[in-house]
Amino acid sequence: MVVLDDDVHGVRHTRGDRPIARIAAAAPPASLPRRDRAGYGPGMDNRELRETFRHYDSNHDGTISLVEFSRLLHALGAGMSDEEVRIGFEALDTDGNHGIDFDEFVRWWNDR
Repeated sequence: MVVLDDDVHGVRHTRGDRPIARIAAAAPPASLPRRDRAGYGPGMDNRELRETFRHYDSNHDGTISLVEFSRLLHALGAGMSDEEVRIGFEALDTDGNHGIDFDEFVRWWNDR
């Protein structure tokens, strides 16, 4: 069992928890160019991961905000409630800066 965050509102979240599992099981985003969708998932090279990150970092501040993360999950077809999105976001934001930076994004993307 991999613990993603053990202090999100006093609840221990693991990969088996519903929000995290649903985030990990999401399908390729149709909004990405076809060449990116073909290489979707673990094993994408750094350039492809950067393109994907930049695509969802819509304000180009170097982090994916909660709103941007929600849009990303919607594009992935995750169909999660706002609360599930928030829980997943907080679990992935390991440094607690209220944004998913590129390193956090890569760890999540490659752990899918």
